[in-house]
Amino acid sequence: MSWCLNTARRLTSLPVMGMRLGMGRRGLYVRQLPPPPDAQLPEVEPVEVDWRHVERLLPRETVPVPAAKSRYPSGWTPQQGSSELTYSVRRSVNHMLPVYLKIKENGVKRITMVRNVRGDVWLFHNELKRHLEAVNEKFIASQVNEMAQYVQFKGEYVTQVKQWMRERGL
Repeated sequence: MSWCLNTARRLTSLPVMGMRLGMGRRGLYVRQLPPPPDAQLPEVEPVEVDWRHVERLLPRETVPVPAAKSRYPSGWTPQQGSSELTYSVRRSVNHMLPVYLKIKENGVKRITMVRNVRGDVWLFHNELKRHLEAVNEKFIASQVNEMAQYVQFKGEYVTQVKQWMRERGL
């Protein structure tokens, strides 16, 4: 064993073609040595390149703000907001409503989740729950998390929640 360690130590002390062998816990590794300070670096020739065609193919850093129209072909509506409401729902990065369907226990348990609820979360919950119970004519179990700013409803009500939120301008 001592023979291997001594051989490895001798190998690590010899620089070979700008590289040096190192010894770590997991064995030998190769380390690139920096060029000496007096070494001649190759000359660089500046080239003018038109990057317009390449830049348009790169992904945008942010999602652009949608253009204002009276009606959109997809049925999407921008967030209008209302001063009479004490709550609001912040849209996602892609300007979509943050209403999600969580499917658990191999598709048996379905939970509708509304995220990014700002302001009076309980008033939002009570109004939305009253609407869902009136439309579906049954009791709907729900959960409110003020700290994480979300509301959950037991069942699949994504389209009904989105429609209610669009009617309110959220």
